Amino acid sequence: MALKSAPVRLQPKEIKSAEVTVQVSSDVLNDVSGEIRSAVEEAGGEVHLCFEHVQPGEENKPAFCITATLPASALEQVLGNLSTWGSLVESNIIAHDVTDYYDFVSCTIQNKVGQRDKLAQAIENATNLEDVSVAEEELLKLEEETHRLRREQELLDDLSSEASLLLWVIGE
Repeated sequence: MALKSAPVRLQPKEIKSAEVTVQVSSDVLNDVSGEIRSAVEEAGGEVHLCFEHVQPGEENKPAFCITATLPASALEQVLGNLSTWGSLVESNIIAHDVTDYYDFVSCTIQNKVGQRDKLAQAIENATNLEDVSVAEEELLKLEEETHRLRREQELLDDLSSEASLLLWVIGE
């Protein structure tokens, strides 16, 4: 049986995350927190955690941390807006390309479905009860594997549709 080939994907599947530190004037620190929260929410994202603290070794310098998820397509826009709030101190943006693996999973699912269909047809045409029993066991294994692969494909879809953001905002 010939393997099906992967579809040509023009848009890569990437799992994106960013860890960024921005320095702002201490007197606008609280205002910036609200502005960043609004920017994330306007982009379709959600702020999960926002807490204030004092910078280590800098007892009088306030800071806060925001963790958020947002649509992957909006990450660059939100990061681009950071310069309007303060100066970028540190930035670590990561995009894990999972395109090849996603395409492998997709092709494997297609092949498993093809095998399942042929096996179901063989069961329908079988005349020997022992052959039917063995084929039904194999059919069950194929269906379980296909189900597992579809869950994995859904997970990759979910992970690549959103980006995670860890943002530290420190006062001057």
